[in-house]
Amino acid sequence: MTRRLLFLGDSALGGYGGWAQRSWHLIEALTPLGQVDIATMSGSPALVAQNHETCRRRAERHVPLLYKDGTWGTRVRRLGLAPLANLARIARRNELLERYLRTAQYDVIIVRLLRSSLHLPIAARRNVIFDVDDTDIEYRDAFGHTRTALRRRSTTNALRGVSTRMALRRVARAWVVNAIYVRSYNFSDATVLPNIPNVVPETFGADSGNALTLVYVGELAGNRTNIASMRFFIAEIFPEILKRRRCTLLLAGAMDDNSPFEGIPGVELVKNPDTLAQVYRRATLAIAPQLSGRGTNIKVVEALAFGRPVVTSPAASRGFEEFSNCGLFVAKSPREFAETCLQLLGDDEYRHRAARAGYEIVKRKYTKAAFAAIVRRSVEEVNGASH
Repeated sequence: MTRRLLFLGDSALGGYGGWAQRSWHLIEALTPLGQVDIATMSGSPALVAQNHETCRRRAERHVPLLYKDGTWGTRVRRLGLAPLANLARIARRNELLERYLRTAQYDVIIVRLLRSSLHLPIAARRNVIFDVDDTDIEYRDAFGHTRTALRRRSTTNALRGVSTRMALRRVARAWVVNAIYVRSYNFSDATVLPNIPNVVPETFGADSGNALTLVYVGELAGNRTNIASMRFFIAEIFPEILKRRRCTLLLAGAMDDNSPFEGIPGVELVKNPDTLAQVYRRATLAIAPQLSGRGTNIKVVEALAFGRPVVTSPAASRGFEEFSNCGLFVAKSPREFAETCLQLLGDDEYRHRAARAGYEIVKRKYTKAAFAAIVRRSVEEVNGASH
């Protein structure tokens, strides 16, 4: 008998950020395990419709898209995600979900972490696995700085973290991105399912050591955290590096036409690159000087997968302790950040040895195959325990 699985996500499923990337890795891993239905949760039908076509294109390789005109159907699932303050809408949504699940009879339900999802009546069910993405749990500052544009977000996310921690006590089973959260939140049954890059090359490829290039990969269009962090790096850290070593800073990712980083000496932009491989081929080392951060920073693992060591602030290194000095170097101050970059730029053998050590860990634990094996084992355990 075919196993029936429900993936309960949100409208971000149609995007390309870290949240959507993890969702699609999960759907891809679930697909061989049975019939997978996808339900989207969103506060805005227009937002779901906006992502509809992107979601359809990405889903057609695996499962049919399960959203159509905002209605329930044979294999169409959509829930309106009401604001928490609107108790009447929450009650109505919960009633609809419970009624549907009683009829659908899913063997296993996978829920991506949304704060409202923790208040759903399914949270404590034995056949439900919550994927606890850590972006709503923590908010951190680095180098002792909180940029003015980010201060309100810092407070807001700290409050969200407290709310989430309290609600997590109801969860029976969970996937967490690293072992820190198993210890911190005392889940009764938690399995570490790390965030993984989209691509891990089959073989280690060291940099050529010729043109020295620092690379930063990230969204630099609407992401205020990334923009503030790179402005700080260019103003406070990069000049110290240029005083002692001639090199280029390569910024790659989504950018507006009028980027604030246009025309800065020593800075080159690669807007909306087709692949990360083309970016990292030019890189000597990667940087992640985040002034603040939520969750684990996937750009760290991506750089190590392509054989490049990474220098990070403490805010970007959370959850990657196993990479310490194995391709990952954490700088606790702007001065230390500059010195670490200079040391790596000036010593090819040291840089390549560290990068290879990081690549080997990624190749062993952060591939799609390793990710799928954990998902399969968890689903089989839950499916067996609930029957």
